[in-house]
Amino acid sequence: MSFDDVSSVVAAGNGIFTAQILEGWGQGRAAYGGISGALVLRAAEQSSDRPIRSLSLNFVGPLAVGEAKINTRILREGRSATHVAAEITQSDGVVTAALILLGEARETAVDYAGPVAPSMVPPSEALEMPYVPGLTPEFTQHFSYLWTTNSFPFSGGEPHVQGWIRAKEGISASPAGIVGLIDAWPPPVWSMVDHPHPGSSVSWFVTFTPQAYRTDLARDAWWSFDSRLTTSHGGYAHFESHIWNEKGEHVAISRQVFAEFSKKSS
Repeated sequence: MSFDDVSSVVAAGNGIFTAQILEGWGQGRAAYGGISGALVLRAAEQSSDRPIRSLSLNFVGPLAVGEAKINTRILREGRSATHVAAEITQSDGVVTAALILLGEARETAVDYAGPVAPSMVPPSEALEMPYVPGLTPEFTQHFSYLWTTNSFPFSGGEPHVQGWIRAKEGISASPAGIVGLIDAWPPPVWSMVDHPHPGSSVSWFVTFTPQAYRTDLARDAWWSFDSRLTTSHGGYAHFESHIWNEKGEHVAISRQVFAEFSKKSS
């Protein structure tokens, strides 16, 4: 089943939506964060016809397998921008809280395409990261990863993750699909340590360019990705990521705060 299928929502009226969180898309005791991001975006898209410009999301608790409810509310709708609040709830209460900005394009004298895609070896020459049951998170079985650096998770290397990614069952070129691709990668802070340890995202902010809405991209296309650690103190790592579509167009900037629980060797 594709990412688009598992992150679909069903309208229940009055800004309320439901979703089913399925087995096979987890990382530990929770579904991976890309599903949370996609659910609130798909619900917000039904609140306004305006394109999504940004997502601000806090992971309040783990999103578990089973039914989830998405509650949305329009905070303000102006002449060009709409602000939507969304919460994902399960039996234990709120597990995700989000704010989404949707906005029409305005006339402007400034038009900047953003950073160009990094120079990387083509997919045919990159190193594939395989899915290893019991070792890699279970949701990674649905994606193909081609690494273009040697900074693998828990390798004791540089805090830099870079490579190519695609969804094996296909994925839509949309903000919801793009957050699924972004969050499928491991955090670059894990590349600095030499042994596995737990961690989880705390907050996430993503901005989208107009190229996030292209309709002429293949569902199984390769997307290029680059993520670097910016700072890490007191168990909270901050990193910034960028993603480009198969045409080399910059489509999103992602910034995350990640709680990591490594300990110094004695």
